[in-house]
Amino acid sequence: SSQVAGLSSAAVATLTQLIKRYELPTRLPEKIGTQAILDHLKHDKKFSDGKIRFVLLRALGDAFVSHEVTEEHLTEAIKGLRT
Repeated sequence: SSQVAGLSSAAVATLTQLIKRYELPTRLPEKIGTQAILDHLKHDKKFSDGKIRFVLLRALGDAFVSHEVTEEHLTEAIKGLRT
């Protein structure tokens, strides 16, 4: 959402804190390979015509469906979940 829809860093921080509050993971283990994730996404029910639909946020409470998420966006997001 931050890369494609312009979700603000403040909104990302708010969502991250909520996830942490419920003791859910916010980091991706190194043992889960980037290519394995990308390969699994191709089997998702939302994947068609070489693209996957994502629900993105422009702002908190402002969600929409997008086909604009690219493999490069996903790779960058996965990288961000490892740092």
